[in-house]
Amino acid sequence: MFSSLVSTGQVSDTVLALSIGAVLMILAGIVEIFLGVKAERRGLEDIARPLTAEDPGTAPAPAAR
Repeated sequence: MFSSLVSTGQVSDTVLALSIGAVLMILAGIVEIFLGVKAERRGLEDIARPLTAEDPGTAPAPAAR
């Protein structure tokens, strides 16, 4: 079955690989719960400041002529 996809052909290697993948997916889901951005049905401009937006206090000085 899946062990034939692994070069060793050992079932235990496949179980280990799938278990590691499952644990990583669970951890990623937990991280997303706490650090994820609530972006459903929101525009990109509502989530993050556009890169072209300038803050008047940090605008670069005009070049001298």
